[in-house]
Amino acid sequence: MTKSDTYIQYIVEQLMAGNVERGKVLAKIGKKWQIPPRTFDRYWKKAQELHFINQQAINELKEKEYTANELNAVKTQIKTKNERLLILQNSINEIQDKLAGNVFFAFKLGNTLKNGVVSGKCVAPIEVQLEMLSQIQKLQSEISKIEGDYAAVKNEHEVNAKVIKVQRE
Repeated sequence: MTKSDTYIQYIVEQLMAGNVERGKVLAKIGKKWQIPPRTFDRYWKKAQELHFINQQAINELKEKEYTANELNAVKTQIKTKNERLLILQNSINEIQDKLAGNVFFAFKLGNTLKNGVVSGKCVAPIEVQLEMLSQIQKLQSEISKIEGDYAAVKNEHEVNAKVIKVQRE
């Protein structure tokens, strides 16, 4: 390694350490090796180019690692169709247990929080029961959408600018 390479390497190390002010680096290198300012400026320019190239390489590696980590996180968080169906069905089962009085729960009636326990069973007012039935219907509708039960039936097809109606039985 030549002297100039040693000087450039030292300047690059200073830049990597966060010492990016020309005057401070010149003072350190001038004190250590007594380099004239014009010579230092040549080394400074080469060191900055090397530092920029090194930083680009580091940033590219960081970006690749970040992208790989994000992709892995997305892959692990995506639920399969069956997992989503199971979650919806479990929600339906929980609501049905509450309606049957098998599970104790609190409900809001007006501005107060109530717990309708009657003879060991949880009984809710009709408004709360209707809301629970509505939730069950919404969840069942979502399951049907996922399963494709509500697939659109197209009764008209266009072929060469002519409309053909299809009859289904």
